[in-house]
Amino acid sequence: MLAEAYSFTVCGGRRGGRRGAREVGILKNFRQGVTGVRQLMAEATAMSEQAEADLPLTILNPTPQHEVERLLAAGGIVRGVVVKASHPPQHGERVNKMRVTVQVRSRLADNTFGQPATVKIWTSWKVAALLDRGLEIPVVIDEATGVVTDIPADELKRELEPRFGESAKRRPGWTIDI
Repeated sequence: MLAEAYSFTVCGGRRGGRRGAREVGILKNFRQGVTGVRQLMAEATAMSEQAEADLPLTILNPTPQHEVERLLAAGGIVRGVVVKASHPPQHGERVNKMRVTVQVRSRLADNTFGQPATVKIWTSWKVAALLDRGLEIPVVIDEATGVVTDIPADELKRELEPRFGESAKRRPGWTIDI
């Protein structure tokens, strides 16, 4: 094995395979370093996700509650609030359609929120750049549970279109037609 080729056993400063010997070598040290870094990253990620979950969800563009309740009674498209949105980094590329993962909570009666749900949508880079935490967006919910099942991409685009000029400032780069 490659690891064995670059490792050897030391006992009292000499090579050998005696009792109490310890393994040293470049790859062993590297393996220990990688394991340590993985543990640190896992701890940092867990702390970051917990801190993000503990933040209060403030609605940036609230729809009046009586309108939310009217939409709920009518069925169909209602209102939800973005908790988190992510998409793969594109290194400055701005593609016409990209897959965006959005964690969203529905707005329910009595100023309450539904359970968080993760929905994947295909949308433009302009829409993806504007999906901030707390942004109220159109959603489709399961009427029995109040959990978001879909985000209508056309409605979302139509709603955010007046702010598309802001997208280029948030995500500088070039556009690629795919």
